[in-house]
Amino acid sequence: RGHHVRLHEASDRLGGQLALALKAGWRRGLQGIIDWLAAELDHLAVPVSFNSYVEPEDLDDVHVVILATGGLPIQELPGGGGELALTAWDVLGEGQRPEGEVLVYDEVGGHGALSMAQLLSDGGASVTFATMDAIPGRDLGAQNKPVYLGALRRRGHTIATDTRLLGISRSGNRIAARLEDRWSRDVSEAEFDAVIVDQGVVPDPSLFEALAPKAANRGRLSLDALADGKPQPIAPGEGAFVLYRIGDALMSRDVHAALYEARRLCTHI
Repeated sequence: RGHHVRLHEASDRLGGQLALALKAGWRRGLQGIIDWLAAELDHLAVPVSFNSYVEPEDLDDVHVVILATGGLPIQELPGGGGELALTAWDVLGEGQRPEGEVLVYDEVGGHGALSMAQLLSDGGASVTFATMDAIPGRDLGAQNKPVYLGALRRRGHTIATDTRLLGISRSGNRIAARLEDRWSRDVSEAEFDAVIVDQGVVPDPSLFEALAPKAANRGRLSLDALADGKPQPIAPGEGAFVLYRIGDALMSRDVHAALYEARRLCTHI
């Protein structure tokens, strides 16, 4: 649309959480999203700086700042012990592959926890998949869910629905998990060699809080303007910039929502 755009990428490659997700078995097709967007950047000659962290003093010549910095995985549990749990980032990003009896706990209902369960099953682990929902993978379509659940069922893994993970603690060289039935409120305890939690992400507010006081709009986004397909009410002034957050930097959501949100915002800049 004629703007001069530059992209600062904190890691050494493009893709963020998509790059993590594609490491889980049959989700490798997600690479196509990254490849297409990267090709568009090349076509438009958008400069990309890798391993690059933006500081407030780097923005003297910028009119619009869009933070798409993602979020950090939520590990806290109501009864404590969340620091003992692994996350999708540990399993997919850092390559940790727990063996033995593994509990995978899901509060998101998407691909993440189920794909990790299948990945660990492929590696020989005995998986217990627990979710607060009545049906595992509540947000998945009819074509995706059977792939996961069929593989887990055929291999004899346990699927526990309507189950809440209250907390975990050390038990010798294992981890004791306290599990609650959603309806009866009965609490049981079981031991595992590892516990993996997928509870979504929470934004890291540090950069936003550093930039918002300097922004003409103080980082505020008009949801009414966004929903109505209109420009945001505050435009950048002389020597000032406007600041926006999209995707998980604002609130945990999936890639479809993040891309749609970015388009609705940027079309009117």
